[in-house]
Amino acid sequence: METKVVRGLSSDGYIEPVGCAFDDGFRMVLKGGSAQTRSRFTIAHELCHTFFYEIVPELKFGSREANPEEERLCNLGASELLIPTRSLKTRAKKYQVSVTSLEELARMYVVSPEAMLLRLRSLRLWDCELSFWRPTQHGFLLDRMIGGRRAKWVWSDDAALRRAWESNQTVSGRTYVELRDSGGGLQLRSVCFQLVKRSNLILALWSGKPFEDEPRRLPLFETKNIFRAEAKR
Repeated sequence: METKVVRGLSSDGYIEPVGCAFDDGFRMVLKGGSAQTRSRFTIAHELCHTFFYEIVPELKFGSREANPEEERLCNLGASELLIPTRSLKTRAKKYQVSVTSLEELARMYVVSPEAMLLRLRSLRLWDCELSFWRPTQHGFLLDRMIGGRRAKWVWSDDAALRRAWESNQTVSGRTYVELRDSGGGLQLRSVCFQLVKRSNLILALWSGKPFEDEPRRLPLFETKNIFRAEAKR
């Protein structure tokens, strides 16, 4: 397979047949200057396209139209190539759900945190959402959302975001996020969160359950048992 890197490419990359048959091979064109994690996913995605040239050549050769279902399948194939199911299931058991774990697993497989989060969700290993927040003069605005509903969520209180931005430390807690519909109606959603500053954005991991490093309130009977144990010493 031929490979060509082009700076200023309008897309992350694409693949094209060199001849009129599968055995003639392919040429892969990649966008120059892309991050390593993005380039690796693009390569894996485009490699998956070659299977369609072999299986249904009568449809692929001579056609340049993108097929949404084929694109979806190539994304799934790329995820499996870069983050094999059995390997991730084995390793994920050793990690608590957290921003630190997400980034460590992403580095381990040389993929982006976004790709890792989607893979963990697709295998039902984690039930979390990942969002990125950009600071402005009037607070923080949602930059993008991974794994969750695409909506213009707003933090009811952005003090935690500001603390994460200023301290460069991981901030955990629970809060409400707001969503206004087209008619002005207000929707509130309770989320547990972990926040960390990355470059010029705040990375936020949302979950319906508290994260492991959050202090937990002990049930009354457990508290009594602790006091009894201390009294016996």
